[in-house]
Amino acid sequence: MRDVGLPIRTFQLWRRLLVAVAALSRLDATGAAHAAGFADLAHFSRTCRRMLGYSPTELRSGLLLT
Repeated sequence: MRDVGLPIRTFQLWRRLLVAVAALSRLDATGAAHAAGFADLAHFSRTCRRMLGYSPTELRSGLLLT
């Protein structure tokens, strides 16, 4: 992925995270995590905090999603 400047694993993780965050509007956090391909809610939560600075619960509660 020289064109975007990210290792392929990081790019794939970002894509998965975006799918999961979008799914939070219609699914609970566990369902969103599984729909996006995360192994479990803990992996999704860690990734969300590390890459976005918020937990899935904070995003779902309306902090960023309206």
